[in-house]
Amino acid sequence: MKTSSLLAALSVLFSIFSVSCQKEGQEDEVLAPNNEPSRQRAVAALTVFAKSLEEGDFTSSADLMATPPGMSQEEKVEAMKSMIEKREISSAGVAVLAEKGTWGKLREVFAERGLAWAERWKLEPGNCWALGYEGAETAFIWNGESFLIFRCDDVGKLVEAAE
Repeated sequence: MKTSSLLAALSVLFSIFSVSCQKEGQEDEVLAPNNEPSRQRAVAALTVFAKSLEEGDFTSSADLMATPPGMSQEEKVEAMKSMIEKREISSAGVAVLAEKGTWGKLREVFAERGLAWAERWKLEPGNCWALGYEGAETAFIWNGESFLIFRCDDVGKLVEAAE
């Protein structure tokens, strides 16, 4: 899956999530304008990320992640290969996280620990967002148009916890 295909898929997923938030002509929550970060966009990014990993498209999944300082694109692609095996993410886990997770600014969701992640990645904490539930941790950097994932930990293990 090419990057342009992934961006198109993210757009379609966001549209689906937007429609699913409507109920009898009323919106359950106010959706962010197209140029603003939102929970729906974060979930859409995680959904596409999980799907690309489950399909073995490690290059596309690597394109959805921020690059840590000192890591090449090739090293990032290699790191993607173990994420499903380690149960760091799964489509089923993303569904649980989307339904039950706490969303907000990185500092609000993960406090000082979250700020340490942003510092380690040399990211501006004010542009970082997070979605977490129980032991699952995800963190995103907003680039003004879309999210890049910079932390995805134990999301695949949520399914076991829910059973």
